[in-house]
Amino acid sequence: MHLLRTEPGGIGGRFRDMPIIMAHGGGGALNAEVEKVVRDWPIPSISPVTGTPLAGFTMDHFNSQTVRIVEGKPTQFPAWRWDELFDYYLYLGLAESLRWSAPPSSLEPEFQVELQRRRKIVHSPGGIPIIR
Repeated sequence: MHLLRTEPGGIGGRFRDMPIIMAHGGGGALNAEVEKVVRDWPIPSISPVTGTPLAGFTMDHFNSQTVRIVEGKPTQFPAWRWDELFDYYLYLGLAESLRWSAPPSSLEPEFQVELQRRRKIVHSPGGIPIIR
């Protein structure tokens, strides 16, 4: 969700000119409608969203959750269209063929430090800090 243009505090909302690529995960409540459009695409494929049948899909096609928490209360997602959320759609296969990679049993300490450094940048109130 932090990549979507509609989330003002997220990366997509803060960096409006940055192209956003969303990968097909098959987790949307209306995923069958999405897969009807993409099922014959070559694997892998990437497509612009604007000007295609993907543009009119909504959050229900993207996400299985129908509500989000706003100011501590469950709130229905607005009917955002995909062309408002992201720019490109990456297709890696139908949902039934997708697999999660197994997480490593432990991450190297250096990698954990780098992840923490990046979390601080993303969640800093002023945005990206100036590096001297």
